[in-house]
Amino acid sequence: MKADAATRSTLLNRFKSRLQTGQKAIRESYLAKPDALRLLHERCRLIDEVLCDLWHELGFPAPLALLRWAAMGAASYFRHPTSTFCCSCRKRQTLR
Repeated sequence: MKADAATRSTLLNRFKSRLQTGQKAIRESYLAKPDALRLLHERCRLIDEVLCDLWHELGFPAPLALLRWAAMGAASYFRHPTSTFCCSCRKRQTLR
């Protein structure tokens, strides 16, 4: 996407605000009912959603894909093998 500085700034501010609002809600939920695993899942979901929406907003061509790869250490927290999330198709795949 080729955009002027003002457009880029507006876009960044919008998504930054969305992350901050989402993180605040996750924090409040955790403080009300501490559950570390739920906190991690919600934070990953928030980041996946924001990255995917930003990806689509930027209008990248369909042949390109943004993959988020969970670190091997994260797999132990989530009790499943490493996974990827593809923004172009909005699907999560588990890698074994």
